[in-house]
Amino acid sequence: MPNTDSFPAIPASGRDYVLLMEAMARLVDVLTSEGDPLDGMRETFDHVVEGFGAEKALILIPQPEGRVRFEVLASTARVKPKQLAAIRAGQSAEGISSSMIQAVFKARQPAIVEHPMFLEGPARTAAFAAGNYSAMCAPVLDATRLEIRALYYLQNTGPDLTRAYRHVDLRFLIALTELLGRLFTFQQELNLAAGYPGLALRDIRARITERVVRQRIRDCGGNYKRAATSLGLSRASFYRVLELYSIPTRNEQRQIDQMETIGSTLGSEDEEDAPSPPADEDEGV
Repeated sequence: MPNTDSFPAIPASGRDYVLLMEAMARLVDVLTSEGDPLDGMRETFDHVVEGFGAEKALILIPQPEGRVRFEVLASTARVKPKQLAAIRAGQSAEGISSSMIQAVFKARQPAIVEHPMFLEGPARTAAFAAGNYSAMCAPVLDATRLEIRALYYLQNTGPDLTRAYRHVDLRFLIALTELLGRLFTFQQELNLAAGYPGLALRDIRARITERVVRQRIRDCGGNYKRAATSLGLSRASFYRVLELYSIPTRNEQRQIDQMETIGSTLGSEDEEDAPSPPADEDEGV
C-alpha cells in the first residue's frame, strides 16, 4: 500500500476536505435511516467530486459474470459516453486509466498516480503518457463476504503539479471507502440476523415493522386499540401504519373473516350435496 503517513493541515489546490467530511457524515447517517450504501454513494457523489477537485470521477460496481465488467453507478459529465461504454465492458478507455482500475480490482488495494512524470517502465501507461494526469482509485471491501462491492476512481489534469493528487488525498479516499465497506458489512449482518438476505435496509425495516404490528394484533386477541397502546401509537398513527403496510383494519379483518366463514360453509354444503360414488360391482372373469 502507498505511504499515507504525511497529513498536512492545509489542503492541496482545488481540495475541500470539509465537503469530504460532510460526505462521510452523511454515509454514517445511513446506519440510522432507511437508505442503503448504494443510495449513500449516489447522494454523496457530488460532495466527493468537489471535495477531491476531480474533473473525471466514477463509482463502479463490479459485475459477477465472467470477465471483469463494471456497472457505472455515478460519473461526472466529463466522462464521455464512449469511455463509459469501454469501462462497462472492461476494456481500455482513452483518457481514463483502465489499467489502474483493473489493477486495483485485482490487488484489492488502493493506488495513486501523482503525476506521469513520476512514472517509469510499465506503470507509464498510454492513458497518462499523453498529458498531465493525476489519478486515484480505491476499492470498497465488504469484510463479511470478502468481496469488492464498488470502486472509486478520481482524476484531474493540469499544466503543473499544483492540482496533482497527494498521499493525503489518498488517505481521505481510503477513509471514505473503508467506511462504505463497514456499511456493506453492517447491511449483510443485519440481513442475516433479520432473516431477509439480499434486501436493502429500508425493505428490512418495512418487513420487520409489518411483522411486529401483525404479531402485536394477534397477541392482543384482535383488539386494535390495545395493540396500538402497547406499541405507543395514537389511533391515527396506528391506522397510518396499517395503511402503509397493507395490514387490514378491524372492519376489513371482520369482512375477511366473514368471507372465509361463508366460503367454509359453502364448501361443507357442497360436500354434503355431492352424490355418493357408485358401489363397486363384481365383474365376471
